[in-house]
Amino acid sequence: MVNTTRNITIYRAIEKCVSSAKKFYLYGGCVRDLLLNRSFNDVDVLVSEPLDNIVKKFTEITGFHCFKPGRKFPFYRCVSPDKKFSVDFQEGELLRFLKSRDFTVNALAVRGDEFPSFVSSRESQYVIDLSGGLKDLKKGILKMVNSKCFDEDPVRLLRLVRYVVEIDFSPERATLLLARKKADLILMEAKERINNELDFFIKKNLGKALRWLEKANLFERLFPDASLSLFLKTLERFDEELLTAEKISPLMDENRVLIYYVRAMLFNHSRKEGFSYWPWWQVGPKRILKRAAMLIDRALKSRSAKSKEEIMEIVFNSRYPQLQAVTIIALHELGEELKRELIEASTFSTYATKIKPFLSGNTLKRMGVREGPLIGEKLKSLKMLQAKGDIKTEEEAKKWLQKDNS
Repeated sequence: MVNTTRNITIYRAIEKCVSSAKKFYLYGGCVRDLLLNRSFNDVDVLVSEPLDNIVKKFTEITGFHCFKPGRKFPFYRCVSPDKKFSVDFQEGELLRFLKSRDFTVNALAVRGDEFPSFVSSRESQYVIDLSGGLKDLKKGILKMVNSKCFDEDPVRLLRLVRYVVEIDFSPERATLLLARKKADLILMEAKERINNELDFFIKKNLGKALRWLEKANLFERLFPDASLSLFLKTLERFDEELLTAEKISPLMDENRVLIYYVRAMLFNHSRKEGFSYWPWWQVGPKRILKRAAMLIDRALKSRSAKSKEEIMEIVFNSRYPQLQAVTIIALHELGEELKRELIEASTFSTYATKIKPFLSGNTLKRMGVREGPLIGEKLKSLKMLQAKGDIKTEEEAKKWLQKDNS
């Protein structure tokens, strides 16, 4: 559902920052999504006056944090305090600007003073359309605005896949053919921009995203030597594997678990080339995730007892459920016996963490345990012993602690 109240509130704030409501336009994704009755988390604003004063006023009114993302794209991005909504301000002339957009469905604009009427009515009479975007919107087609579309910004290659996944549109044949032809351009872009764009759509529908990356000739360029068939095969049997993930953490949804798995496996391939296009810092501590991926890779190749022990340690002791999910799901190729051991260990570990220990932290301090990390380690060990049934009473817990401290 569209959040009309929020949209109007943001609009009123923008209106107060410009000299006239007739001198700014809202364009792009917000107009497209309003016509499709979809919610959106960002607004693009085009103004015909200097940006600095507008952005300064907008910050004062809304409390948004505003900054310039980079020299290549001279605009201001303003992000809400909760980081759930953003407004991009750009200066320029409307007609020239719309002709340089990526796809026709994104080359739609509404004049500032007409935006409230557009929000309430969603009528196309308020929409400025120079490229046939309204017609393509009704047909569900993604069509490039001009043939230089991907040369002007290679990240648009990924945006083509993003909109296929995100709004379920189909690329026009000529647009897809040009994208395939220009696929090498993506290698010229900064990893950060590629990471950001992939994260927009890879979570929406992973299987569809991977397939369309291949159709656009992007998969093999982003992940050289990686096997798409391996990931698609995993998707086919994922219902069974999801049961494993649910035992690890009931709060994890299907897409998140699978994303962690695919990221780990793609990392194993791409690290041979000395890079990884995946933003590890967004899914957990980079060092630990990197270690998990390498252990999985080693275990799949060697099946050694040492690898098994290291992986068991991750599953059993990890504070991060995504690591446990990555490890267990990726190890299905090691055989049912090992997988069963890992599941049992993980299930037991999760159960043990929910047990209330017989002794509290204060009790441990009174019994001579020094304050700090050691108390947490002792409590964790105590819970594990209680879960196994080795300690059944408070007295037994005290005797164990006295013996452990001696």
